[in-house]
Amino acid sequence: MNYFELFGLQVKVNIDLATLRQKYIALQMGNHPDLEIGDEDASTQINQAYETLRDKESRLNYILSLNSMDIALENDKAWLMEMMDWNERIEEAEGNEKETAGLNKELIEFEQTLWNAIEKIDVVGELNTNKLAEINQLYFKTKFIKRLQKILNKENEI
Repeated sequence: MNYFELFGLQVKVNIDLATLRQKYIALQMGNHPDLEIGDEDASTQINQAYETLRDKESRLNYILSLNSMDIALENDKAWLMEMMDWNERIEEAEGNEKETAGLNKELIEFEQTLWNAIEKIDVVGELNTNKLAEINQLYFKTKFIKRLQKILNKENEI
């Protein structure tokens, strides 16, 4: 049984977190080891499932793993050029707090745009192989953006 089935949820990137929490509490009420009827193994699995599904990135990683998809970039030359451009811009902004702050703001906005695109794909119908492949590509880009943000933040700490 996968984590979505455990909580009676449809496999989606966008889930109702309040519903997830309610179902988590209900499942733990019957399985928590501190209760007389508790099952420690079941409780541990419920906790792990809840922690995975309540975090958007963990949930997306889990969905991709359910479908045996590795987070990877297909042959996208335009994106590779964009990656090089971002790296150049960060390198050029090194030591300039105003420039790095501006780049960081751009990266945050771009990451949000990517997540919006992921959520838009997720909203329409079931997640099929084509949708998952498209989501995978977008998610790969969010990971790259996070890496760039870490680089910028390290530069600002020095």
